[in-house]
Formats: sequence, structure tokens, C-alpha cells
Amino acid sequence: MRDYQEDRRRLYHQLKCLAAGSLSIEEQRQLDRELVVRGLARQDEEHGPTITQKGRQFLFHMDCEDALQQLFQFKEAPSDQQVLQWLLAERFVLAPMHAGAQWEVTARGRGWLESLAPLPCGSRAG
Repeated sequence: MRDYQEDRRRLYHQLKCLAAGSLSIEEQRQLDRELVVRGLARQDEEHGPTITQKGRQFLFHMDCEDALQQLFQFKEAPSDQQVLQWLLAERFVLAPMHAGAQWEVTARGRGWLESLAPLPCGSRAG
């Protein structure tokens, strides 16, 4: 059985490659059936594989997850303004209140991260 996070990362990578147009013709033909079954992409006879609205939402969600993890680790705001606005709107982060202050991940943001990647046994959020 595959690891859930590993599957999500694999799907994310495939969708990113599809979005960037960096798949070869053969890779497009071999597009992971799981992307289609999950509704993240569809095979179009005329235009080849395309990302669905659900696929775009999945990409955005994963981008937000990655940005929050980076902000948690390095205290730097993401460069993607849509992602940053979503993290602020969801109250997952607090902007610096004064010069020299750092971005802060809120308890709500830490809770979301923990729900995505459970802590090892015996670990506690802190």
C-alpha cells in the first residue's frame, strides 16, 4: 500500500509537469490514469491531457500547504500573492506587525500542518 503523502506528492508533480507543458508526447499518452479517475485531469482527443478545475484546486491547495510549511520553517512569506492572501484569509499566518518582525504561523496554521502530516508517536505540538 502506498503512503498517502507519497501519492499526493506524485499526483502533484504530475500535474505540475502537465501545467508547465513539460511532458513528452509519450508521457502524455501514459498520463497516470489516477489523475483522470480522480478528476484532476482529462484526456482530450484533440488537445491531449488537460487539467480540470478540480486539478487546479488540488495544485493550489498543495502550493498553500508547501508555502505554509516553508513559512513555518524559515519565517519567509511565499512569493505567490494568491497563496499568501489565502493563508492570511484562513488565519493560518500573521503578517509582521513592525519592521524587523517575522511572519508567524498561528496555532490554526500549525493544526492544519499537523493534520496533513501527523506527528511521530510521542511528539507534541509546541
